Amino acid sequence: MNTKPDDFTARRSPREFAKESMERSYFDSLREHRQGLKSYSVEELEHLKEKEVVDVQYHTEKPKKFLSQEQKNMIHKEVDLKMQELEDTGLTRFEILYNDERGIPLADDPVFQYLKINIIAREMLIKDDEPFTVENIIDKALRQDLEPDPSISKKGYFRHSKRDDFDEKRHYKQMLGNKHHLMNEESYIYGYDTYEKALNLGPGKHVEHEPVKDWRLKRKLDQLEWESEKPPAFMNKPLRREDARKKFMRKANSKDFNWKDTAVITQFLTDAG
Repeated sequence: MNTKPDDFTARRSPREFAKESMERSYFDSLREHRQGLKSYSVEELEHLKEKEVVDVQYHTEKPKKFLSQEQKNMIHKEVDLKMQELEDTGLTRFEILYNDERGIPLADDPVFQYLKINIIAREMLIKDDEPFTVENIIDKALRQDLEPDPSISKKGYFRHSKRDDFDEKRHYKQMLGNKHHLMNEESYIYGYDTYEKALNLGPGKHVEHEPVKDWRLKRKLDQLEWESEKPPAFMNKPLRREDARKKFMRKANSKDFNWKDTAVITQFLTDAG
């Protein structure tokens, strides 16, 4: 006989039954789940349903455009407490993320302190499609991935108007399909204006028994070499027999016609269409 405990809080909720059912077989979990629901009365099940609705409304990860100002203020308060706890530890962001003893303490980190005191900067840092949560804000403040996207060119996207000069190289590239219009030389090394600045880049990771290579510089040199080549030459398509005959045929002139000969003019206009 199934006995009901007196304490309502001591019993497991249907969500806990579903979590434990992951470790059991499918049919056993269904049977235990139904048995767990039988131990509740109708009022208790309604109370659990209302509680789940409230949890979904206030504690589910959602983007900031779906959050009210009160919900945002609650998240900002939690962020303030978490950031103060991290600052009180005296660690650097590299020690927290990678267990690497380098960097400056969070109390002296300008980016961390700016996000700590500026609420608008936090909301601007989180994108519209990202969930606006405490974990995401703390992760942005620690990782500080705030640089421009290197995949976007410095000159902007490819927008050419009819007023632009005709570029023969670009015309042949589009004909051959060897190069996409967004993959220009600025997208490989972003932020360097001149070729000399690109040469001052540090080398990549050194691999044993292999020479040190800078893959960014190599891409830059390959791109410049490809740009400096002459455009490919295309052979003209061979002429058809009718075109070759018309090419060497003498063209008729006004002096070749006798304007008084109506029959010849009529025949010429008929043949010419």
